[in-house]
Amino acid sequence: MFFDDDGLIVHRGLDGGDTAQREGWYWLGVWIRENLLNDPWPLARRLTITEVIGLLEPKGDGVFYRHPKLPPWNNPHDKKFGFSRDQMVPLVAAMGAWGHRDAIRRLWNALPQDPVGGTKHTFNGEWVTVLGEKLIHTGDVVAFSTINLFRRSWGEDPANSGNGSGSLAEAELLANSALKIPPAMTDRDNVGDDLNHIVSLLMSIICFPNSTTESAVNSYAKNRLVSYGSFVGAYQEEYGENILEIEFNNDVKRRLDEGIAKGWRTDASRVYGAVRWYHRPSTGANRELAEIYEPIIKAYLE
Repeated sequence: MFFDDDGLIVHRGLDGGDTAQREGWYWLGVWIRENLLNDPWPLARRLTITEVIGLLEPKGDGVFYRHPKLPPWNNPHDKKFGFSRDQMVPLVAAMGAWGHRDAIRRLWNALPQDPVGGTKHTFNGEWVTVLGEKLIHTGDVVAFSTINLFRRSWGEDPANSGNGSGSLAEAELLANSALKIPPAMTDRDNVGDDLNHIVSLLMSIICFPNSTTESAVNSYAKNRLVSYGSFVGAYQEEYGENILEIEFNNDVKRRLDEGIAKGWRTDASRVYGAVRWYHRPSTGANRELAEIYEPIIKAYLE
């Protein structure tokens, strides 16, 4: 696994662009394995999750960083490289699992909130002002299923949110599952949104499940488009190369598509295949971040 000098997870070449996301993904997986599966991840870390939170929230004021030191990711308010919803989702889930609810509340309270309508946004943006008044923030919208993730993470049942918004927002989780299923999805290389969707599904399993979230889990686990990551063994058997370790180009894509069309067998489930493809070493990623989740996916998402 790649780490920076402080012990935070990075990609190859000290790429800290997804450090906050990867730390959340890591710590949620480690907690589930240790506390629910009785199958602890065997590789020790230099840092604890408390120390990781301290590094990602350097001022202790609820403002979290994509990476606290490495530019250009060390400005949470930068529109391109700042702290986005993608970075936030697994970190919130991990902090909830490990009991760091004060940190979640600090984050929630620090998120920019439009004065009209009350919509929350992530930090990666700026205020649009009219006549000197801050009216709208341009960061990613924090709404619906993301709000429910916050609720679950600080111990609140979304169904008891008071105005019914929590129950309505569960429908977005179900809709996001449908977006990963043909004909909505046809690109086997497209795994970009899977990690955070998996995080939200796992939290809905662990914390306050209901019939809608159970449908979201079942729909995704049983019907997600089979990605290229499920055909690692078949590709290696035919071409003598580990598809996770070579450049993905048009020739490789053609080989994969032809092999799948002629009936290659899969060697990973739909969900684990997507995770394995996302974290493949050829992109500079950490294969261990997929391996942590192999038993978790087998237990909950197959």
